Amino acid sequence: MLIAGAAWIIFVSLISALMQTLAPDWVRARVLAVFLLVFQGSIAAGSATWGFVGQHVGVRGATLCRPRSDRLSGAEVGVHTAGRDLRHEPLVSLAHAGHP
Repeated sequence: MLIAGAAWIIFVSLISALMQTLAPDWVRARVLAVFLLVFQGSIAAGSATWGFVGQHVGVRGATLCRPRSDRLSGAEVGVHTAGRDLRHEPLVSLAHAGHP
């Protein structure tokens, strides 16, 4: 648990620093607000979902369902990004923002 907790703290620190350095100056606060909302909201929604699953199918059933849900999440990301070269797409479109 100690190693997992330390890894979690390092991950959250690094991803927060990454978001701060990658976001343009003029929109940095909004990007961080949306990032934190989605990140923490996902944790809350995931906890509630797995609590519901565990309550209805038991802890063993929920543990057996988890690898399948991970594969579905990965497949969903693959479907949304299929055929796109994400290395050359801008992170933020500035076309309608009125900024150069």
